[in-house]
Amino acid sequence: MTFTKRQAIAALGLAGLGAFGALGAAHAAEPLRIGLIATYSGPYADYGRQFDAGIALFLKERKGQIAGRPVEII
Repeated sequence: MTFTKRQAIAALGLAGLGAFGALGAAHAAEPLRIGLIATYSGPYADYGRQFDAGIALFLKERKGQIAGRPVEII
């Protein structure tokens, strides 16, 4: 059986898409880790608490996920 150039390119393209999809599924299981820097003492401590509350509300509204990945705040 012989392949034409078009068939070979199509087969390679489909194989590449399959591999890319498998990598995407592997990354979806890993949590998205986000580090936050905020002030929790001194005159700006109130802003730090508000910032944390805003992030918590954002994640609560989105069921703890961003782009289909679970989020871990560190």
